[in-house]
Parts: sequence; structure tokens; C-alpha cells
Amino acid sequence: ADALGAAVELMIQATCSSDREGEGSGLTPGWTKQFELGRVECFSRDDEDGSRMPAALGRAVIRAPGMAILDAFWDLEQRSKADHNFAKGRVIEQLGPQTRIEHLVYKPIWPAQARDFCNVSHWRILEDGSTIVVAARSIEHDSCPPRRGAVRARLIGSGLVIKQVSLSPPVSEAFYYIQSDPMGSVPGIMVRKLQTQRPLVLQQLRSYLEPQFAARNGVDNAPDRPPREGDGGGGAARRPRLRTA
Repeated sequence: ADALGAAVELMIQATCSSDREGEGSGLTPGWTKQFELGRVECFSRDDEDGSRMPAALGRAVIRAPGMAILDAFWDLEQRSKADHNFAKGRVIEQLGPQTRIEHLVYKPIWPAQARDFCNVSHWRILEDGSTIVVAARSIEHDSCPPRRGAVRARLIGSGLVIKQVSLSPPVSEAFYYIQSDPMGSVPGIMVRKLQTQRPLVLQQLRSYLEPQFAARNGVDNAPDRPPREGDGGGGAARRPRLRTA
């Protein structure tokens, strides 16, 4: 439970800031914007835990309800449609309605082999009622040993923070965070490149989900980002500091 609480707190602290300092990004300090592709902003940050592995973060507005984004990410049957690098997955042990141990396999990216993970994953809705957090980290489990055909990688921390911006039309601001060690023999420059690109999964989520809600009134006119402090009009608001429920 303590490890899960720490993982959830990591997602919140990595993605959300109440003061919006630093290049107007609205992120906690230390993130450097690397590029923007398909309306997904991608950031990186050097490790802070001695792992020598960079952390990566993506931010995008998705014109879909927050719970639909959660479903696409949490449901292993849907995830391959919303994440093209995902090969397959299974639940090893269900620890509660919102917590599980899972085995995930990701496709090989040349010249590296396929990678797999044994993770403990958890999701919750925060006390503000409109923010969803998904958090995961690696764990060892007797029913999920390393297997042939894939290199067992280590997930230091990963997940989603989804903030419902509008209900009608449905618009959400989503953050994807990851810090992982691919293990095996992978050149450091390749690790950094692949890790920095990993948040583009948000673009795949957008492509998968938005057509499902495109027929709803006003969706085509939804903003590509929520209001931010300093925008014109009286609707701009500071993002509240998030607290775990």
C-alpha cells in the first residue's frame, strides 16, 4: 500500500503544479520540452533517484471523457488499439477493484528485443472528483517469472493523470509519465530517444478515442488545450493542487 501511495504521489508531483512557473508549462520544475508532435507536448527530465534513466512526460488535450481514456488504458483488450507498441497483457493477480498485478509485453523495436514487465498497477479518482490517476511500477511475483522471447525490463514509475476539463463537449487534459530501465544491451542514446518518444502514446489515444465522440455536438469546436492563467476571457483558472484521496 505504501508503494502504491508513493507511485500515485509520483504521478501527481511529476505532472501537476499550482503555480505554473517555468516557461509557462504548468509542470513541476526540472522538465525540458523536447518537441511537439501531433499536438502532444513531450518533455524529459534527468533521473532524480540514481537510476541514470531519464524520465519522460507527455501532455495533450483529448476530446473524450476522462473515464473513456482510463478504460482505453486500463482495459488490456483495448490497450493495443490505443498503444501500437503494446503486444499483449494479462492480469496475474487482482488485488482489489482498482489494483492488480499484471504482465505486459511490448513489441520489439529494432535493433532491440521485445520487452516485458511485471507491474503492480492502480487507479483512483482524486478528491476533487474530476482527476483520475493511474500509477504503475515493477514488482516481483512468483507467477510472473522472466520468459523466453522477451527481456524483463524494470518500470521505475509510469502512469496517467487525466483531468476532465469539460463535460459537454467532453474534453480532458491528459499527462503520460514514464521512467523505465529496458535492461539488457541497449545503447544509452537509444534508451533516451525511445523514452522521450514514449509519451506519444497520447496521440494514439487521441486517434483511437476522438472519432468515437466526434459526432457529439460541439466536439469539433473544443479547444486543443484548457484555459491557462493569462489567457483572455474570464474563464482562465489556476489548476488546483492535487491531493490523493
